[in-house]
Amino acid sequence: AAGAALWADEAHVTDNRARYARLVEVAEAELGCLPGYQRPEAAFFLWLNTAKSGLSGEEAAKRLWQEQAVKVMAGRYMSRAGADGCSPGDDYIRIALVFDEAVTREACRRIRQVLESGGR
Repeated sequence: AAGAALWADEAHVTDNRARYARLVEVAEAELGCLPGYQRPEAAFFLWLNTAKSGLSGEEAAKRLWQEQAVKVMAGRYMSRAGADGCSPGDDYIRIALVFDEAVTREACRRIRQVLESGGR
């Protein structure tokens, strides 16, 4: 009976969906102006193309950590390179939308700052 009651409880699912939708909105407000931004349908990860900013995903990830203390994952680390040595993730960073709105907003602002400055 306890298990059935827990499985029937969808309130936490609805709450989490709303929370992640709001975090996507926060990210879009800060990053939507960038030329590699594409809004995900539903997610708690945002994949951002960094190539149009003049940076590979790996370069962007390193600069974000060194210059802004923001950790993101280079897309290259999440995909396999082909025979040509290129990976479908080379031009991307993966941003986890898992913090509260204020932290997410600040992190996205810092990400935008680095990507707007590009390859310098």
